Amino acid sequence: MQSAPKSLPEMNVGERHAMMNTVSEALFDAAEHASEEGDVRLAENFRAMAAMIEGESGERSSDNLRPLELILTQALTLLQLYMDKATGNRVLH
Repeated sequence: MQSAPKSLPEMNVGERHAMMNTVSEALFDAAEHASEEGDVRLAENFRAMAAMIEGESGERSSDNLRPLELILTQALTLLQLYMDKATGNRVLH
Protein backbone atom coordinates (compact mmCIF):
# COMPACT_ATOMS: atom_id res chain seq x y z
CA MET A 1 0.00 0.00 0.00
CA GLN A 2 1.33 3.43 -0.91
CA SER A 3 1.46 6.24 1.59
CA ALA A 4 -0.06 9.65 1.00
CA PRO A 5 2.02 12.07 -1.07
CA LYS A 6 4.31 14.35 0.89
CA SER A 7 5.89 17.71 0.17
CA LEU A 8 9.67 18.04 0.37
CA PRO A 9 9.62 19.52 3.89
CA GLU A 10 7.41 16.65 5.06
CA MET A 11 9.83 14.03 3.74
CA ASN A 12 12.69 12.73 5.81
CA VAL A 13 16.22 12.81 4.38
CA GLY A 14 15.98 9.22 3.14
CA GLU A 15 12.72 9.87 1.30
CA ARG A 16 14.10 13.00 -0.34
CA HIS A 17 17.25 11.15 -1.35
CA ALA A 18 15.21 8.29 -2.88
CA MET A 19 13.07 10.74 -4.85
CA MET A 20 16.14 12.60 -6.09
CA ASN A 21 17.73 9.31 -7.20
CA THR A 22 14.57 8.31 -9.05
CA VAL A 23 14.34 11.61 -10.93
CA SER A 24 18.07 11.60 -11.66
CA GLU A 25 17.90 8.06 -13.07
CA ALA A 26 14.92 9.04 -15.24
CA LEU A 27 16.92 11.99 -16.59
CA PHE A 28 19.92 9.80 -17.40
CA ASP A 29 17.62 7.29 -19.14
CA ALA A 30 16.01 10.09 -21.13
CA ALA A 31 19.48 11.43 -22.02
CA GLU A 32 20.46 8.04 -23.39
CA HIS A 33 17.26 7.81 -25.40
CA ALA A 34 17.63 11.34 -26.77
CA SER A 35 21.24 10.63 -27.68
CA GLU A 36 20.20 7.48 -29.56
CA GLU A 37 17.70 9.59 -31.49
CA GLY A 38 20.47 12.04 -32.41
CA ASP A 39 19.26 14.89 -30.19
CA VAL A 40 22.63 15.67 -28.60
CA ARG A 41 21.61 19.04 -27.15
CA LEU A 42 18.60 17.59 -25.36
CA ALA A 43 20.71 14.70 -24.05
CA GLU A 44 23.18 17.24 -22.64
CA ASN A 45 20.33 19.15 -21.00
CA PHE A 46 19.04 15.98 -19.36
CA ARG A 47 22.53 15.14 -18.07
CA ALA A 48 23.05 18.68 -16.77
CA MET A 49 19.74 18.58 -14.94
CA ALA A 50 20.64 15.21 -13.41
CA ALA A 51 24.00 16.63 -12.31
CA MET A 52 22.25 19.56 -10.61
CA ILE A 53 20.03 17.14 -8.71
CA GLU A 54 23.01 15.04 -7.70
CA GLY A 55 24.76 18.22 -6.56
CA GLU A 56 21.83 19.02 -4.31
CA SER A 57 21.87 15.50 -2.84
CA GLY A 58 24.87 16.46 -0.72
CA GLU A 59 22.76 19.10 0.98
CA ARG A 60 21.28 17.32 3.97
CA SER A 61 19.72 20.37 5.61
CA SER A 62 16.00 20.87 5.40
CA ASP A 63 16.36 24.56 6.17
CA ASN A 64 16.33 25.61 2.52
CA LEU A 65 14.60 23.16 0.22
CA ARG A 66 13.46 25.78 -2.29
CA PRO A 67 16.41 25.29 -4.71
CA LEU A 68 15.82 21.54 -4.73
CA GLU A 69 12.10 22.06 -5.26
CA LEU A 70 12.77 24.30 -8.27
CA ILE A 71 15.26 21.88 -9.81
CA LEU A 72 12.91 18.92 -9.36
CA THR A 73 10.00 20.87 -10.82
CA GLN A 74 12.05 21.83 -13.88
CA ALA A 75 13.33 18.27 -14.28
CA LEU A 76 9.88 16.73 -14.13
CA THR A 77 8.53 19.34 -16.55
CA LEU A 78 11.35 18.61 -19.01
CA LEU A 79 10.71 14.87 -18.74
CA GLN A 80 6.96 15.35 -19.24
CA LEU A 81 7.49 17.52 -22.33
CA TYR A 82 9.87 14.92 -23.74
CA MET A 83 7.38 12.12 -23.09
CA ASP A 84 4.59 14.17 -24.68
CA LYS A 85 6.78 14.71 -27.74
CA ALA A 86 7.41 10.97 -28.00
CA THR A 87 3.66 10.23 -27.88
CA GLY A 88 2.88 12.86 -30.49
CA ASN A 89 1.27 15.41 -28.19
CA ARG A 90 2.03 18.94 -29.33
CA VAL A 91 3.07 21.64 -26.92
CA LEU A 92 1.38 24.96 -27.51
CA HIS A 93 3.42 28.09 -26.84
